[in-house]
This record gives sequence, C-alpha cells and structure tokens, in this order.
Amino acid sequence: MTPSPKIALIQLISEQTIQNLLPINALQPQALLHLATAKTALRSTQIKDAALASGIAAKFENIRLSDMPSIPETSRTVSRCILAAREAGLLPVVNFTGGTKLMSIGAYQEAARSGIPSFYVDTQSGHFLDAGTGQNLPALFGGDLSFSNILANLTLDMMVVANGHRSVSAGRDWRHYLAAAQAISQNPEDAAAMREALSGRSGLIPEGREPRKPYLWLPILPESFFVPETILPHLLACGLVQRGATIESARLPNHTLPELTVLSSLDYVEQHKSQSRYFAAIQPVQQTIAFLGGGWWEVIVAEAMDRSGRFQDLRWSANITQQSGVTIEEDILAINGADAVCVSCKTGGSRQKLLPHLEELSSRAKAVGGNFTRPILAVQQPYDRMIQSVLTRAKELRIRILTPEILSSPEAFA
Repeated sequence: MTPSPKIALIQLISEQTIQNLLPINALQPQALLHLATAKTALRSTQIKDAALASGIAAKFENIRLSDMPSIPETSRTVSRCILAAREAGLLPVVNFTGGTKLMSIGAYQEAARSGIPSFYVDTQSGHFLDAGTGQNLPALFGGDLSFSNILANLTLDMMVVANGHRSVSAGRDWRHYLAAAQAISQNPEDAAAMREALSGRSGLIPEGREPRKPYLWLPILPESFFVPETILPHLLACGLVQRGATIESARLPNHTLPELTVLSSLDYVEQHKSQSRYFAAIQPVQQTIAFLGGGWWEVIVAEAMDRSGRFQDLRWSANITQQSGVTIEEDILAINGADAVCVSCKTGGSRQKLLPHLEELSSRAKAVGGNFTRPILAVQQPYDRMIQSVLTRAKELRIRILTPEILSSPEAFA
C-alpha cells in the first residue's frame, strides 16, 4: 500500500475562513503556506490557530503580498512556495479559492504550469472541485471530493478561533433540564402564574429587577414563591429550585447563602475586591431566574434541533471569549454542514424590541463564523402575531424565524 504523501497546502487568504478550514481538515497538511495581504494577514494567523486548536500542528508561514496583488505577483509567490515545498520533501497542493480574483488566477496559472494538484472549494455544492492541474487529487482526499468525509471533524472551536475569538465554551447540558422545560411549555397558564409569583409586579423579585448588592439577596433566598404541581417536581429534579414552605411553592437555590452573608459583612472596598466571589455566589440563582424567565424555551429549541438530526456540535448557553477577554453568551450554537448556526431565542417581543434585535443577531452570527453562519430567531409566539416589518427585515438579513408551529414540523430545519 502506497503511503499518503506529506502535503504542503498553499492557500490564498480572504476575510472568510471556511474555504481554508475545510481543506486543512481534509488534507491534514504538514505545512501551511498562506498568501495574504496586509488586510488579511491577521486572519491568516487566526486560521493557523484554528488548525492548531483542532490538533493539526502544521509548520506555518504567513507570506505577505502587496495590498493589490497582480496575477504575475501571485504567480511568482506561488512558484516560490512550490519550490520550497519540494525542497522540504513535501507535495505542494494549491487551494486558489480565497483572495481576490486576480490572486486566484495567478495561483491557478502557476499550479497548471508546475503540474501540481489544485482545487476550488465550492461551499454551495459541498465539493472540492479538481482544477485538473495535477494528478491524483481525489486520492489526496481519500477518493471522495465531497465534504461528507470531513464535516464530522468540523467544530465550533475551529470556526470561532478562525474568526478572531479566543475560544468557545462547551456550554451546558440542555438534556438535564428538558423535562422541566417541557412541563413549562405544556402548561402555559401555570407557567404564567409561576412567573408572576417570581418576577411580577408584586413577585419575589419585583418586575425581575435583581438585587445588585450581596445583602439585598439575604431576605429573598429563604422566601418561597408559588410553583404549580404540574411544574414543581421537574424543577426539583434538575436542581433549579428547592422545596418551599408549602406544597405548591419553591425557593431559589440558597446553598450560597452563607457566602452572601459573609460578603454582606465586608466594607465597600473589600466588596469591590470580591466581585468574582459575588458573581460566583449568585450564579446558581441567576441561572434559575433566567431559565424560568425564558431559558426553558432555549432548551425546547435545542431539543428540536437535536431531534432533527441535521446538526452537529450543538451547544446550549455557550460563552464565546473574545481576544479582549470579554465573554458573550449565545443561546444556541451548532454546525449544519459547513455552516455555523447561531440561534437566538425569545419568548416574546414587541416590534420595538425585535427589530433592533435582528440587527444584533445578524452581526453576532457573522462574528461566529463569518458569512457562512446561518442566523435563526426562535420566537415563542404564534407566527400570525409577528409584525410584518419584523418578518420583512428578517428576510432581508436572511434570518430564519422559528415559532412553535414551525418547530413542531418535521421539516422545521429543512
């Protein structure tokens, strides 16, 4: 059996990254030679970091071109890369998908002149297209030029890092909370009464305005609030609440009450120094409040996505950490084929709130995986109640809207 050749992958770099990530996954190269302009040089490094995050530690070289590379300039640079790869005992392979059109022409011409394999990444049809410049390109891809053999190895970690972020967390296990979410979904009147008791005008946390100081939590955590028997057992089972003073009541998680008591006794300066302790102490309480307020709908959507069998690397409540260290929590992230999927879940929303949210969702989705990210807005209200201007703007931004009626359809994610 002939051993697989060691590959030097020569790639053109642009702002989008999926056309570079897929060949890296497929070919597992020993060397990466990236041709980039000043505008895309950072993206080149980020793609390398994404490869490293997936366990591909290829020797990397970031080769700088002029700001407006011509066909001859690109051709000469690719020629030097081919020579360097051959001198290192590697098989040069050219991916001419990225960069400008002139860069692509120059890279293709040099691959044809040198007689080495080259290809184009057709993300729309899900294939690597053999340019016919060298022999045995299909063999390098395991005999199959479709994406089918490599999509299982594509991860959100790769996409997020390649698009300039530091990392993405694993998220939380939505399955653990599924029974509770289904109980809330199936008993809307009981759920409404529970939310009113917790965060209504006269609720335990009036109008949902959470305390901002440790001592303000102390009288709240021991108190009970109404939870109907249709929902209570499921909340208890997954640890979101503790038993209340009566049969149909519950308390917010209060196992951090001793820590909050200690923090309340500190002076202003010490409390300021202990902010991380404070946030850790209230995190369990905030997670319960968020779940009862709308997080349950996120779990329902995640379950529907998982059940459809169309998604991989599905993550609920995952945090994306930016290079600055700031973290942004996304409701649901996943991969569908070669696309990242960014889902925002809302239990309701007026026109004034949903319209600007569409703009924010579009922007955040592109930050996750570039233009190859599919944004979805899942709204827990009947479709016929959606304001036409919201539907129109969502169509313009290519944001798919899901409602309970659509979600229950077998073709919800077709």
